[in-house]
Amino acid sequence: MQSDKTHPLPASRRTEGNMAAQPPRTHRVPTQRERFLSEMERALPWAKLRALVEPVYADPKGRLGRPLELDRMLRIHFLQRWFQLSDAAMHEALVDSAAMRAFACVGLGPGMAPGEIEICGFRRLLGEYGLGNALADAVDRHLSALGLAVSPGAIVDASIASLRPAATVAWRTAGETRQ
Repeated sequence: MQSDKTHPLPASRRTEGNMAAQPPRTHRVPTQRERFLSEMERALPWAKLRALVEPVYADPKGRLGRPLELDRMLRIHFLQRWFQLSDAAMHEALVDSAAMRAFACVGLGPGMAPGEIEICGFRRLLGEYGLGNALADAVDRHLSALGLAVSPGAIVDASIASLRPAATVAWRTAGETRQ
């Protein structure tokens, strides 16, 4: 351990030991996603949207998968539209993103987030009765009346690709031999 005189940082900015043991910061700036979801929470007429779907959702023959609360599934439906997520990617985003879990009222833990099958079942139910587009149109009209509009955006995950075959071809074409 360095003495106070030789340490490059002032004592007030030093962290000794494990960073996880440090007390959490009490103030942080909300992310763009958190701000967006907070605005949608306030701006959308959730009771009216629920009323559009409730007659169909209440019919047990129309539901696939376990019966989840309609409010939760509506919020997940809009998350999926806004962020252009597949059913599987939506489930993964709920597991991964605290902001999305909070917006959709999904708890943290195994089995708390609806799975791909439940999300797909709800999306198909809406499609079967023409409610997916009706909900989107209702939201667009409502937001437009407030002077707002949503531009959907994609969440992109990084991936790893092997470069070895391409690198080998490049070496050979350059006339080099590498081992």
